[in-house]
This record gives sequence, C-alpha cells and structure tokens, in this order.
Amino acid sequence: MLLAGVLVIALFTWAGCGNGSSSTDEAAEEDSGPVYTIGEEISDTTIAVILESEYGTDTVQTSRFMSHTRMATQSVPPQRRAMISDSLVHSSVLDQLITQHVVTGAAKAAGNSADSAAVEQRFQSTMQRFTDEDGNVDEEAFDNALASDNLSRERLRDMIATQLVMQEQRQQIMEDADPPSQDSIQAVSERNRRFEAQHILIQVSDTAAEATVDSARQVAEALIDSVEAGVSFDSLAMRNSDGPSASDGGRLPPASRQRLAAPFADAALALEDSTDVTDEPVRTQFGFHVIRLLDRGEPADTSRVRQALAQQKQRQAFQDEVETLRAESDLVVRINPSVVKADPAKSE
Repeated sequence: MLLAGVLVIALFTWAGCGNGSSSTDEAAEEDSGPVYTIGEEISDTTIAVILESEYGTDTVQTSRFMSHTRMATQSVPPQRRAMISDSLVHSSVLDQLITQHVVTGAAKAAGNSADSAAVEQRFQSTMQRFTDEDGNVDEEAFDNALASDNLSRERLRDMIATQLVMQEQRQQIMEDADPPSQDSIQAVSERNRRFEAQHILIQVSDTAAEATVDSARQVAEALIDSVEAGVSFDSLAMRNSDGPSASDGGRLPPASRQRLAAPFADAALALEDSTDVTDEPVRTQFGFHVIRLLDRGEPADTSRVRQALAQQKQRQAFQDEVETLRAESDLVVRINPSVVKADPAKSE
C-alpha cells in the first residue's frame, strides 16, 4: 500500500479519532457521537454508503469504501492490527466520510476551494515516490499502485483537493478556538506537580470488621508517636510497613497527584516542609498510611501545559464544529449492511 500515507482519508491520526483523556484535560468531555438520521438500507452491492444533506449527495462506491478500510488498517501500527476489528475500522471510516462530507460541503457553500497549484504540487510529489533505478518517475508503477486501490489519476487529484480543503477548514476552526484560561493552566500545572514521599502502610481492607480497622488505625497512630519521639522513619518503615516499598524505607518514586490515591496525595502535599509527617493516619483503599514528605517538587512547566491545553481546545473546537454541521445539515446516512460492518444506529 505505497499510497496509503497520501490516500488515507483521515486528516488526523488513528488515535485522534476518539475522545481519549490525558493528564492535561481540564474536564472530561463526553463523546456525544455522530448526529444524523439513518436512511433506508442500500441493496445495490456496488454502493457502500450514500450521504445526503443540504450540501448535496455523496455516493461512496463499494470499491472506494473497501480501499479506505484497507488504507485505514494500513495506518495502524502492525503490532496493533490484530486488536482492530472490522467493525471498528468500518465505523471509523464511516465517521471520517461523514466528517469529510459536512466539512467540505460547508467549505464549498462558503465559496472555499483547494488551490489548483497546491493540488498539482502534492500530486507530483506523490508521483515522485515511484522512481526507477535511474531516479526517473516510473509512471507505470505509479498507475499500477493507483489501480490496486481502484483509483485513477483524476480521482487522486480529487482526493488531494478534498484533503486540502479539509485541512484549511480545520485550521481556520482551530485558530478561532478560545485560549486556555490562566486558572486552568495553573490548576493543571499543579495537578502534574511531581513530588516525593515515603510511607508506612498498615494494610486493612475496606470490608474488614470495625475492630480490625480500629486496631490498624491504632498501630498507625503509635508509629506517628514513634516518629515524633525521634525514631528513624526508615527503620520504622522497614520493620512495620506492609507495602512493597518497605525494604527501601517506604520511599516511593516521584509521582504526580493523579498517579496516587487522592487521600494520599492530598495529605502529602498538605505538608509544608520536607521531612514533615502527617499528624494522623491517612486512610486509602489499601489501609492506613503514615506519610512523610521528602520533596514537594515543582509544578509542571506552564508553557508546556499552556501549549497542551491550547491543542486540546483546538481539537475540541473542530469536533464541536463537525457535530454542529452534522446536526444542522439535515444529514441522512444510508449504508449497505452487506458491505459496511458498522451499526450507525449505535452512533446516534
């Protein structure tokens, strides 16, 4: 699939097709899914999908749809392909076709089109991938590659033009996205502060009897008294902790707040100075902890957080615009169930 990198209809990476969260998320966004009406099923085996809206009608031939699915699969790292089902690939391709239909339709309605010189430049650049031993373009190899994907030169130019229009529209939408607020930047920066601590764990389950829980709490309280009396925290941890870090004096690797149980992280970062110890046991799902702060660390670099949040907002702005276009364009999606292994009804 030598043309896969050029011909894949997705304009963002496979991983970007979903709404995955990251450490820089300001808030979890719920995936609302595509917005459209399910039309009558297609019985003609030569047609896979028909998209109808105020922007016109796009008829996707079966050969074209299958080419897109092959190229989409090709874009997935080899080690992950076995985990990608046909249903997932077909659903992704269908979603991309819908996005392409409404975004390019809106662009054309606004009078926007791809620059012919830019289309030809990218077309020629694609041809340059096919050279003979003398470094000359092997047009026969190029045409054979196109034919293997049921494409012609004209169809390739059309696809390149569509990609350019999509890229331009996406860029414009992203540029109009609101920048992240200073408060959100500071909050995410603090949330990603990496600090160091050590602890003594007295293990007790959430379902333990009340007497067992009280006994574990009393052991943890006695250990705090010992620390305050000057006994080495390291030695107490090595002798008493039920945690896997006991042999290292209870020392934990540097971690951000979100990598640890919330009560543990909150208690550790509530300590003001290094070597401070919690004045009472901290309960988590693992049991009771006696926590000693070793290093508060530094918040995450705000410039990097600002950039990550800005990119997140830009991606969300594009997704929101696509959903708006889908909702407002009276989009009707018709599929051939014998070709498209996706259930659009689940995407409403």
